[in-house]
Amino acid sequence: PLSSRDADQTTRLAAQLDQVALGQVIEVTLPLEVHENVLWLPPAAIRTFQNRTFVVIQTPDGEVVSDVVLGLQTEDRVEIVSGAAEGDKVVGP
Repeated sequence: PLSSRDADQTTRLAAQLDQVALGQVIEVTLPLEVHENVLWLPPAAIRTFQNRTFVVIQTPDGEVVSDVVLGLQTEDRVEIVSGAAEGDKVVGP
């Protein structure tokens, strides 16, 4: 963990790496999940009000509110499973 806040998120694994010298630093990437055909938005673009999660999309006829289904989330981005499409212009707060 990078801080005490991350301590409960530590993942331990065992591996046999015959070609790696003792003491050599290696980097391991473990994806949580892999999804295809999903969009990512910054968290600030997603709004919540009275248990409703939505985005505001700019259309030629004006702004439209669209409920969204969220997937994986990090501090930098949130996966949008449904409710917005590629090419939509999402309006930030």
